[in-house]
Amino acid sequence: MSQLCFCAPTNKKQLIKYADVIRKVFNIKETEEFPILKVLDLAMDEPMFNDFSYQVVEDDDNMFDGETQLAFYSYLENTIFIKSSQYDSAKVDPRSRFTLTHEFSHMFLMQVTNRKPKLKDDDGKGIQSFSDPEWQANRLAGYILIPERICQKLNEKEIETQFFVSPECATYRKINSIKDKIDVNALFEVKSVDIAKFMIDSGSSNMVIETIADSEEIDARINAVRF
Repeated sequence: MSQLCFCAPTNKKQLIKYADVIRKVFNIKETEEFPILKVLDLAMDEPMFNDFSYQVVEDDDNMFDGETQLAFYSYLENTIFIKSSQYDSAKVDPRSRFTLTHEFSHMFLMQVTNRKPKLKDDDGKGIQSFSDPEWQANRLAGYILIPERICQKLNEKEIETQFFVSPECATYRKINSIKDKIDVNALFEVKSVDIAKFMIDSGSSNMVIETIADSEEIDARINAVRF
């Protein structure tokens, strides 16, 4: 029987608050790029993170699960292990910055909010996204890198430039920011073309609109949302 990892549930509003707290702890304005490498250094001296540390490790170290695993957080050691190439690329590559912010988010959620990982026998029901540690870390990383209040005011190109994130990250955050503004009670009646119109009214570019307009995938994702 396979096992899945889960943790205490949370939601988008709470994750947005966590992201704001993290920026305030490190005195980073919501309009500024999030300096993840500097934050990792500062976090080691911050008491709220419970003796957190990080280690930069050679790429071929056998602690990593193949070439695709670039970094990981160990709850038991309260340490983020980072491939040396990934650490170096985080200085210039927005995707690497997201990877490290994702792992930092795991640490924050487990150490500060006490969302310890647990194993669940796979009974066929799976795990709801709000209890999925990967969903939580992905969402929190996005809110840390691109604060929600500012995200609502910018188009995806402005987001990419101002916060030094990848085009994919900027687009995904903008889509989710707009979806989250739609009235919850009407959510299950919303269609992708309605979101596209909403984005046009909000001033988003054609790149984002083309990403979701007339897309069965986005309709499925909307209908899968649980609050």
